[in-house]
Amino acid sequence: MTTNNDDYDVGYKKPPKHTRFKSGQSGNPKGRKKGGINLGELLLKELNKKIKIREGDEELVITKKQALIKSRVNAALKSDRHAAAEVLKLIDRLFGIVADGPMGTDDLLEADKYILDLFAVKKDEKS
Repeated sequence: MTTNNDDYDVGYKKPPKHTRFKSGQSGNPKGRKKGGINLGELLLKELNKKIKIREGDEELVITKKQALIKSRVNAALKSDRHAAAEVLKLIDRLFGIVADGPMGTDDLLEADKYILDLFAVKKDEKS
């Protein structure tokens, strides 16, 4: 360790006095920019932008969020099983009507119950 004029030891965690920050001075004077947008805010901002789409003969102006949902529902209706699974999960999460919906298993035919049981077995095997 070295000693300077004021009998101050300079060394580990003891910088020379002339290189220290002055009282009230920040080590990062510019700091983080104010109003910085995080990823979630950026995504919401983008999803809320309006776009024009054509549906049949009419042109609609809807948000990208609406267009995304509309495209997944339409894909599900065109037998895209992944899109159908996403839509059903979303419905279940938002409304809770897919798993224990208004139609109970009492209303199902025996063949339908058998198919649902097969799916339940396959799901349990994957877990």
